[in-house]
Amino acid sequence: MVFLQQSSLRRACAVAFSITAFSLSQQAFAGGTANDNQSTMGIATAGAGQAAEASDASVIFFNPAALTRFKRIEVLNVASIATFDNDYTSTQNNDGPPTDDGREGSAGEFFSRKDGTDSALFIPGLFVAIPVSPKLVVGFSG
Repeated sequence: MVFLQQSSLRRACAVAFSITAFSLSQQAFAGGTANDNQSTMGIATAGAGQAAEASDASVIFFNPAALTRFKRIEVLNVASIATFDNDYTSTQNNDGPPTDDGREGSAGEFFSRKDGTDSALFIPGLFVAIPVSPKLVVGFSG
């Protein structure tokens, strides 16, 4: 009878963990900026074999099942900087309709913006793999 109680407790814990994990997972943002460079090994190999080789905890990004290869706690902290260069030119009248006396807003000035790097973005990353048992490894990334 004790075995049945432990079994149902384990099942309840597994269900609670699964519901929590699925509810906290991030949505996919189509058309967003993709950052496939998750670790230095991935950058060094140009992403070749990143999903198959479990060289560090960043494998959770491409292949979470590969976490079962870890036999000890693995923590990886990474940082990237992405710069965006936005150059554009308009050939349309962007001043809008004429204002009160017709002088402002009706000049039909064209504009061009070519001023180099417009913005930089710091992208942090944290990957953790924690072996719980020989067949279970808990991992997360953020």
